Amino acid sequence: MGIYLTFMTILRQFYIAFFVIFLLSLTKHSEAENSNLPFRRISPAGGFTLSPVIEISQDQHGFIWFITRERLYQYNSQDFFSFEPKFQSGVSHTNNYITSMLLDRSKNIWIGTNSGLNRLNPNSWQLEAIKITDS
Repeated sequence: MGIYLTFMTILRQFYIAFFVIFLLSLTKHSEAENSNLPFRRISPAGGFTLSPVIEISQDQHGFIWFITRERLYQYNSQDFFSFEPKFQSGVSHTNNYITSMLLDRSKNIWIGTNSGLNRLNPNSWQLEAIKITDS
């Protein structure tokens, strides 16, 4: 009989805790619905793409950078700036299929593609193909 009472006490405490958490979640939900927080839908009409986002990073200035397979985007909390890399032919160029991105401490944005590495200077928006040679 003692094990049964212990089990029932634990079960009752579980139900009370669950009920309290449930009530708290309802309160938070209603606060969010009634808040005046500004939300804005980001869509192709707003300058973004429907392509899947591959990577997201934040730089030292607080800008958010997104990459898709075709483009690089900078978001400054107000607007999106789209950058479609145009890789120069003749300079051991890489292709336009973006696979990765890295922001470094020197404020450069490194863009990896299927066939090479590129460096974008966000101040000048100049793109440079990095030539990698075997030693």
